[in-house]
Order: sequence, then C-alpha cells, then structure tokens
Amino acid sequence: MKISRAYYSMPVALQNAAFSLYGCYMRKKRYNEAYEKACAVLRENELLSVDEHKERQLTALKKMLEHCAKNVPYYQKLFRRTGFDPETFRSEEDLRNIPVLEKRDVLKNPGEFVATNFRKSDLVAEETSGTSGSPLKVYWHKDFYNWIYALYETRMRGSAGVSISDRRANLTGKVLIRADQKKPPFWRYNLAEKQMYMSSYHLSPANIPFYVEALKKFRPGYIIGYPGSIHPVAEYLASSNDKVPSVKSVISCSEYLLPETRARIEKGFGCKVYNHYGSVEWVAALNECEKGNLHVSPEFGVIEILDAVGGPVPAGQAGEMICTGLLNYAMPFIRYRTGDIGSLNEGSCSCGRTLPLFKTLEGRKMSFLSLPDGRLAGSAALSTAFHAENIIESQMVQEKADAVTLKLVITDKFTDNDREYLVSELEKRVAPLRIDCERVDFIPCEKNGKKPWIINRLTAL
Repeated sequence: MKISRAYYSMPVALQNAAFSLYGCYMRKKRYNEAYEKACAVLRENELLSVDEHKERQLTALKKMLEHCAKNVPYYQKLFRRTGFDPETFRSEEDLRNIPVLEKRDVLKNPGEFVATNFRKSDLVAEETSGTSGSPLKVYWHKDFYNWIYALYETRMRGSAGVSISDRRANLTGKVLIRADQKKPPFWRYNLAEKQMYMSSYHLSPANIPFYVEALKKFRPGYIIGYPGSIHPVAEYLASSNDKVPSVKSVISCSEYLLPETRARIEKGFGCKVYNHYGSVEWVAALNECEKGNLHVSPEFGVIEILDAVGGPVPAGQAGEMICTGLLNYAMPFIRYRTGDIGSLNEGSCSCGRTLPLFKTLEGRKMSFLSLPDGRLAGSAALSTAFHAENIIESQMVQEKADAVTLKLVITDKFTDNDREYLVSELEKRVAPLRIDCERVDFIPCEKNGKKPWIINRLTAL
C-alpha cells in the first residue's frame, strides 16, 4: 500500500474515508470466488493423511521446478549451469542438488526471478519490511493473492477462534499517521474491513492510555500485530487493572514471540496469544492452533532444516530454515535462506488437524548474539534468564564482538540485586561477552515499526 503526500495533508476524517475506500477496493480483490475455493481446499487439507500431505507436496514441488525451468530466467541459467533437470526429480532429497538462494542474489537482479509467462498487469508488488536492512520487492500473481487471504481466514484466524466477520485492531508497520503528530488519534479506520489500524510509531508511555480508550470504544474481536508493539499496551492494562473485554484473541506476527512477552500479553488482555509465521516471499507458513502447537501449511512451501554446514538435521533439532515456495508462480524462490531458525516435529496434535508440526521457531539469525567462538546465543535460550522481577521491557544490542548492551525499562521496585542476578544469569549463557546495563524510559520501534528483542549489528546483511 503506497501512501501519497496528498493523504498526509488531509484532515483525519478524509484520511479515514480514503483508507475505507481503499479497503473496499482491496476487499473485492481479496474475497471473491477464487478465495472461497481456496478456503475450501485449505479446510479439506487439514484432515488429509500424513502420506497424502507428502504426496501432494511432492507433486506441487515438481510442478514448480518444471515451471521455473521453462519460465524463470534465473533458474533457467542455474539449472543449465548445475545440470539440474526437473524431469528427473523424484524426492525432496533431490532439492539439495540446487544451491541455496541468498537474498542478495535476488537483490542483484530481481527481474531475473519474475516468470516470463505472466503479464505485468496481473502481478501485485509487495515489499519486505527490510528487517535485514535491505527491503526486497516481491511480485505475486493475483490468483496467489486469494490463497494468502484464504490462509489468513482458515489457518490463522480460524485457529484463533475468530473470523473475517470480527472487528480487528492492527498494530504493525504501516505509516498512516505523520511522524510529527503529537496528539491523538494515532489510528485510522478502514470501515470496509472492520479494521482500526493503530500506529506502532507513536506508542510512547504518555500515549498508551489513548490507545486503550480507542480499543475499548472500537471493541475489536481480536488484535493482530508485532508483539513488540502489542506488549506495551498489555503492560499498561495489567498495571492499571484495566481491560478491553471485547478482545477474544491476540495474533502475533512478523517478530519472534518470546515466552515472557506471550505471558505478559495474555495477562494484560486476558486471552490467548496465537503465533503466526509468514513473509512477503511466502516460502513457508506456520500457524499456532488452540492446543498451542505450530502447524505447517504444506501447500505454501517445503521447509528444510539445515545445520551450519548445510546438512539436514533430525526432527526436533534446531537449524536454519531453507524454504521453497509452492504457490507463487510469478516470482518463485527455490531453497531460499530465510534467516530464521527453527525445528520440525514428527508428532501429532490433539487439535485434530493432520498438518505437519513445527516444534520451535527461534526467530531470525540476526536476532542472535554472536559469541567470540562463533556460536550464536538465541532468544529462546536467553529468555530463560529473565526471571528477575519488575522488568517491564528489555532489549539487547550488540555492536562489539566482546560486549552487549542490555536496555531495561524497569519499575521503581527493581533493585541492584535484581540487576546483578539478571547479569549473572545472562553471563552463564553468553560468557565471555560483557553485559552493559542501561536503564531507559522507553524502547522505541525501528524504522519498519518492529521492536526486535535482539539487535545484532555484527551480523552480515
């Protein structure tokens, strides 16, 4: 969604009208007959046998590889150079004959990845948030657009006990309010889609009470957004003993959801938090069910979990996610390095869905501290150190090879003993890194509206 300069010069009422008109236009594009068919397929697939999931995914993978060989310039050249022939493709193991695709490879010549058998007028351009410092424009075919919104309805909202008919409040990264706006409203309304879009960039302690009052007035059925943006609102609700009773669930997306953050959001809003994983590249999709397990949507992509030297790891063991998209024929990504860390699970879920399980999702490789011996200390392990009381919010920033700055937003009850305990617990996990504590009043969002818990300036972009 590109926002013109004219929009920012409009009065708030006209901005709301413009946002709602845009919502009406997008609703017609997103929710049509193709969307309904995709919803039906995704619901039916939730009950397939394990073997049926594997068979269908393998068929879709072979079809995508054949398409790439015929229509995508980058892969035509790559397959000729490496001698890879999709016609001889038989199993997922054969994928390893294709080199891993790096984001920088796409950034060098993005046009090489766009399929030549599509008209440009049939494509939708979206841009990644630029978490790694380099935003990437990705093209989707209009038919794939409907699959995305079908996934949102069936697997994301459906698992969370809400639907498209519920009002929603968004707290993500779109810039709908001028940065220099000092007074509320820090939100705009898309009435066509029952949406209140709240700015992540104006979430200061002084402004949060206004956000809460707006939520109570709007009465959303659910909130979706970055956990780093939702968390401060939840903290305010808990500390002030306030409530937003209409909220039935919170959906976390686009950032790693720390266990501690999940617990605090659930306490503040008095409902369950559901985790969603996806990306503009759409090479994988994960959604948390009502039983608390992450399910893979195999229709969207093949997930490989690899170790540091590129070999597969056993189920349950964490590794880097290398993913191959199966539905976006307009701009396919084969064996794409997502930068995320996770592990697969071979078990089954009591929710009744037969979709494959994902055991852990540990966030981006950039969301790890770099230790001098080459190890990476991940957020999942580091979060277990944060048992000290009276910490409202925290963030770790690594700019030096031998030290990390720990920023803390704390209550008046936080003591020197609490600080010493926290530092000692962290040192057990990241020694010999030095821990430098810094007390701050507020941790602002990054330029993309996200609030990462770990910022590693040393990681190569």
